[in-house]
Amino acid sequence: MESTKVLGTSRSPKINELTEEVIRQGRRRVQRDRVTKVLAPVGVVLLALVLWQAAVVVFELPKYLLPAPTDVILDIFENGAVIWEHSLVTLNEVVIGYAIAVVVGLGFGVLLSQSKFAEQALYPLIVATQAMPKSALAPLFLIWFGFGIEPKVAVVFLISFFPIVVAAAIGLTSVEEEKRHLAALSGLNRRQTFMKISLPQALPSIFGGLRIGVTLAVVGAIVGEFVGATEGLGYLLIVGANSLNTARVFSVLIALTVMGIVLFAAMSAIEDLAIPWHVSKRRQLPSAGQ
Repeated sequence: MESTKVLGTSRSPKINELTEEVIRQGRRRVQRDRVTKVLAPVGVVLLALVLWQAAVVVFELPKYLLPAPTDVILDIFENGAVIWEHSLVTLNEVVIGYAIAVVVGLGFGVLLSQSKFAEQALYPLIVATQAMPKSALAPLFLIWFGFGIEPKVAVVFLISFFPIVVAAAIGLTSVEEEKRHLAALSGLNRRQTFMKISLPQALPSIFGGLRIGVTLAVVGAIVGEFVGATEGLGYLLIVGANSLNTARVFSVLIALTVMGIVLFAAMSAIEDLAIPWHVSKRRQLPSAGQ
């Protein structure tokens, strides 16, 4: 008995040291992952820019065919105010169309998950709306709604609506039958079961659809602006292409990329706040053997 106590006492400091070392390794790995997450894409972009610049200089490519990165950067600095002004127009269209798509998409997702008849009657029609090319619908929206913001918002809504409603419907119908039986045995009614079981479990899927939808909303705004627009980044793209100002085209593409990344990051931040408990949000510490 005494030897056992001595053995346990002698091992305790070693176990504590091992635990602390595992925690330190986990923290170093988290810090390393954070640095890599930033530096890796930045390094790839810088390498691509260097190769791009070298290709333009070596092959003496004309500016209308492929401008150098320095020309694009110069255009951004010289015309930043114009690009910013048109970016606000496009962003306004994106926000309004996407907000409508979220409200309507989540509503239809709930309806499809709760009603078998609604799923059978409406789901094929929802899929059919996605089979139609949006670039072909834009002129039709122009006839219906005129030359204002309405046709652009309609295209944004139509493009971003589909992933939201599908993700919501799939998430809300993916609850295990055992949980439904447990809810019934616990005396929960249909509304309580939806709020306490179905909705929390569906949130990761719903936010997946919201993240996809917000990036597609930017695409929808540009498609809408290609037809009958007098302002917006889509309008700048057309003007730059028609005048063979390829540097301006690249400047607008960069603005669109930044807009999409910011909106995606904002939606991801909202997701982190809404479902911090989800397994995809947890930081896993390495085991002692790693």
